[in-house]
Amino acid sequence: MEDAINLAKNGKILKALLFLKEYVVKNENLWDKSNENCKELFKAIVSMPSLNDESWGIFVPSIDYEEFMEIVKRVYECMR
Repeated sequence: MEDAINLAKNGKILKALLFLKEYVVKNENLWDKSNENCKELFKAIVSMPSLNDESWGIFVPSIDYEEFMEIVKRVYECMR
């Protein structure tokens, strides 16, 4: 997760989101499967497409560092 945060700090949100997706998938055993909000969050992250930078800008709304960190915070809260 540290790599994802550092990438986001350096303005590489796309790569940071891909690292976050990898983190969530690798740690599926820690998911809080009882909380509906957590289930929806993880489902959204896992289903996030792996797009190149050009496609990302066209098909997916961009987020800034603060929004990325809010997602990270929610992921940590949803993992046991």
